Order: sequence, then C-alpha cells, then structure tokens
Amino acid sequence: MKFYYKKCENLIDSLLPKASISAGKFIGQTCLILDIRDISTKQINKDLFHMMERQFKVDMNYYPELLGTCLIVNNSFLFQAIWAIASGFIHESTRNKVKFFSEDFKDQLLKVVDAISYQKL
Repeated sequence: MKFYYKKCENLIDSLLPKASISAGKFIGQTCLILDIRDISTKQINKDLFHMMERQFKVDMNYYPELLGTCLIVNNSFLFQAIWAIASGFIHESTRNKVKFFSEDFKDQLLKVVDAISYQKL
C-alpha cells in the first residue's frame, strides 16, 4: 500500500504537471488500461480481493478524481463474474469509469484513447 500511495502522489506532484506542460493543456486524470489476458484462476484469491478493496477505498477516499477511465481489455467470463460481485462494493461514480473490451478491442479502444496515444503504448 505504501507503493500505491507513492504512485498516486507522484502522479499528482510530477507526472500530471509534466503531461499538462507537454500537451499544452491541463491534464488531471489518468486512463488506466489493464490487460487481464494472462490472469489465471490461481492468481485470484482472498489476498487479491483484499488488496483491491483497500486500493479502491484509498482511491475513493483520497484520490476520487484521479482516475478518469479504467479500460479492461481481454476480459474473460470469469473476470466478468468476479466484477459482478466486486462492483457492488465500489461507489457508483467509480464503477461508471470502468469499461470492458473483448479480445478484438483495438477499434473500440481508439474511440476512447486517441491514435497518437495508442501508438505510444
């Protein structure tokens, strides 16, 4: 959790201001892209849920506007089932920022992230 706090503070204090200068406009939110293709059922356990719950609470209580969008690509039926349960513990405003994309996600992703940014990924 200490690493997570540091990551958030670094975003606010350093990375977002530098991105704003580079873009020539204010940038105050992030776009998180999670590729969950290689997550196996062995990695999904009580500890993972506990860590995710703590991170979501930190985000909602201390950094509510830092996340602009969370794009989850290559999701599986298993992850969708887990999300259906876990999303009940997440504030609606945070839940609405999460979007899911199937294996063929490039065209959908480009509607959210401009092509120049996509090329840099």
